[in-house]
Amino acid sequence: GYGVGMDLEAGENLDERKKVFGQIGDIYITVEGGPGVAQEARDAFARGAGIVPLMRTGGASEGQFGFPPEALKPPAFAEAAHWELLQRADVPVADSIAAAAHIVAGFASQGSPEAPAEVQQKAPQMVGALGPAWTRGEIERPAGQENMGTWTASVYTQEQQARLRVDKFGKPLASVVPDAIPQAEAASREIVPGEETVGMPGGLRTSVAQAAESLASQIGPGIRICVLGGTAFRGPDSEALTAGLAAQLDAALSASAVFITGGMAGVQETFAKHCPNAKVFNLLQIGGSSGYGVGMDLEAGENLDERKKVFGQIGDIYITVEGGPGVAQEARDAFARGAGIVPLMRTGGASGGQFDFPAEALKPPA
Repeated sequence: GYGVGMDLEAGENLDERKKVFGQIGDIYITVEGGPGVAQEARDAFARGAGIVPLMRTGGASEGQFGFPPEALKPPAFAEAAHWELLQRADVPVADSIAAAAHIVAGFASQGSPEAPAEVQQKAPQMVGALGPAWTRGEIERPAGQENMGTWTASVYTQEQQARLRVDKFGKPLASVVPDAIPQAEAASREIVPGEETVGMPGGLRTSVAQAAESLASQIGPGIRICVLGGTAFRGPDSEALTAGLAAQLDAALSASAVFITGGMAGVQETFAKHCPNAKVFNLLQIGGSSGYGVGMDLEAGENLDERKKVFGQIGDIYITVEGGPGVAQEARDAFARGAGIVPLMRTGGASGGQFDFPAEALKPPA
C-alpha cells in the first residue's frame, strides 16, 4: 500500500517471511524495533551482513530484545565519531543521518560486511547475492585501498587490473570506459575502415558507436534522457519552461531515468540544477568541466564537434529547447537512429524547426 516500489511475496506467515528477510540483504539499517527486528538482525549478522543500527532510536536498535551485541560495535572502517552519532540523541538529527549514510556507503564499498571470523565461516553462500564479484568467490580479493574521505574503499591495484582485465572496482574491461583500458587492448579494437572516430580520455581513439556504448555502461541502467538547448535563453518563458519541465520529470522519473546534458550554460545548466533527486551526467569534451556542482562530468571527444557526435548517439529521448545549428545537428543524429525527440517548439530556434531541424521530429509520435 506504499504506492512506491514493487511488492514481492515469500512465506505463508509473518514468521516465515522474517526468516527470508534476514537472509536476503547485504546491509541492514535498523530503527527502534522489538523482538522481531532483533531476530532478523541476528539472522542477518550471523551470515556476515552489515548492520547499521540507529541506536539513538532505542528498542532493538540500541541493544534490547537479544539484538546482536557485536553489531552495536563499529566496523573496522568506520570512524568512531560517526558511530557515536548513531548513538547520541542530543545531536541534530541531520548529523546522525549523515553519519549513517557514510557508514552504509562504507559497508557498500567494502563489499564484504564485517562479522567475527567464526561467524563468517558459518555464513551461507547466498545464491544471487549482491555485492562485488570477489565476495561471491568469482574473482580474487582487491589488494589495494583508496581513501574516499570518510571511509576506505577496497580497490584493485594496477597490477591486478592489468592481469585480471578489470577496472579498479573489479568491473570487466568490456563494461568500462575506454580510459580504463590498456593501450594495447585499445589498439587491438577493430574499427571499420572509413568509420568515424572520436578521441577518448587516455589518448585513445574509437568509433562513435564504441564511445557511446562505453559511456552508456558507465552511466548504468535507466532510460537516458538527453537535454539539448542554447547557451543563453532568448525567449521570455524558455527558462521557466526548462526549469518546470526538469522539476516535473525529476519527480516522476528519478527512479527509472537518468538525465544527460552537454555541460553547457543556459538550457542544460538550468535543467540539471532543477533535478535534485535524479542521476545527472554531463558529457563534455576531454578536459572540460561543467562547473554545475550537480551530477557527474564525463568526457568524450577531443573537441566540441566530436563530443556532439557522441551526444547524438547516447540518449533514448532528447528534449530540445531553443537552440541553433548545433542543437539541430544533434537532433538529426539522434532522430536518424530512432531516438525520441521532444521539441519545445514554442521556444523557437532549432526547436521551432529552424537550422534544418529534422522535420519529421516536429510531428507528434503515434
